[in-house]
Amino acid sequence: ALGGVPQEILYDNTKTVVLKTLTDGVDSRGEVRLNPTFADFAAYWGFTPRLCRPYRPQTKGKVENGIGYVRKNFLCGRDANGLDDLRLQMRVWTATVANVRVHGTIHRIVTEAWEEEKPSLSSCVNRRAYPLVVACVRRVSRDAYVSYQSNRYSVPWQEAGKEVLIREVGAVIEIVRDGQTLAAHARCRE
Repeated sequence: ALGGVPQEILYDNTKTVVLKTLTDGVDSRGEVRLNPTFADFAAYWGFTPRLCRPYRPQTKGKVENGIGYVRKNFLCGRDANGLDDLRLQMRVWTATVANVRVHGTIHRIVTEAWEEEKPSLSSCVNRRAYPLVVACVRRVSRDAYVSYQSNRYSVPWQEAGKEVLIREVGAVIEIVRDGQTLAAHARCRE
């Protein structure tokens, strides 16, 4: 819908973006650890995720204010005959109300500011949709197995006690550590 991908996107510190661990998503150097699936998504589309600082509402408001604006100015008191009708109404409202107003923060007409920003977007023409790869971090048990969705998958015994990345790619479970695939198993559905 935007016609491209921005260089940076601002996110709140939600679980889908920041990996929540015992150290609250921060590694030993004090750097934030991104959720592996989200990090892969950002790399695929070529943007840098920026995170709102925790407990700093000044930045978080920028993420959430747009939702409040749509709720109060578009959804409030509106009737629709299904999702397609609501989407059509939204496109009309966006073109005739939201994008022709003077924005409260930048004090410019939204469409004029947008036309200036468009050339800065990275093109996504002829790009296929993101190939969803579900990933999570697990610790290898002492008997060299990793639990994932109520099943156990084996890894080399040397990896016992270490953290690994589990990637579900279609019907295959890949177990990865430091960028190296340790094992690959058919996804067990039982």
